[in-house]
Amino acid sequence: MGRRKRRKQIPRKITRKLPTIFQCPYCGKQTLSISLKKSAEEEWVLAEAVCGECGFCARLKIAPIQQAIDAYGKLVDLYEAYVSSADAYAFSRVIRECIDEASLVSKNATKEEVQEESER
Repeated sequence: MGRRKRRKQIPRKITRKLPTIFQCPYCGKQTLSISLKKSAEEEWVLAEAVCGECGFCARLKIAPIQQAIDAYGKLVDLYEAYVSSADAYAFSRVIRECIDEASLVSKNATKEEVQEESER
C-alpha cells in the first residue's frame, strides 16, 4: 500500500508595506520621518518631514488621498529644485528652521538677506 499523495503548498503573495522612515535629502541618512496632520476643512493634509540626524525640517501641503510616500517624493523634487536654484550658503543658514513649501521653491536669498533673517 502506498502513502496518500500530499497536496502542493500554494505560494502566497507577499504584500510589501510602504516605508515609514525615509532617506534625508540633505544629509543622506535613513532618519527622515513624515507625520501627516489633517486640516479642519479636510481640503488638504499638512505633511511635516523631520530628520532626526541633521535637523532638516519641511512642511508640505498634499491632497487628502496622498500618503507619506507621496509627500516624500514631492519633498525630494522641491529640495532638488531649491538646491539647483539657490546657493549652498543660503540653504545651510535656513536648514535648521522649518521651511514652508513656498519658500523652499522660490527662495533665492543672497548672503545679506540670510544674515538679516538670522538676526530676527
